[in-house]
Amino acid sequence: MKAITPIAVWICLMAATVAEVVIFYSVPTKNLVYELIGGLAVLNGVLIAVFSMNLKDEPRLLHYIILAPVILIFVVILALVFSLPILPA
Repeated sequence: MKAITPIAVWICLMAATVAEVVIFYSVPTKNLVYELIGGLAVLNGVLIAVFSMNLKDEPRLLHYIILAPVILIFVVILALVFSLPILPA
């Protein structure tokens, strides 16, 4: 692993954290906030899994095996968010 890779991953994680805070305070629709923050959380999880667990050196098939449940969980979370009733303010 090159010395620049952990720094780049850290910068991406920090940028995602800043984006989550900006999204939370600037997007007016709560459903959209949940979706965007959920997407950023998946991105954070994938970055941590790939670079902290040394998965980037594994075969491509293992990447797909690990990525499939992440996509499934994201779809389930989206389905749950859209199935909730929207209450008037």
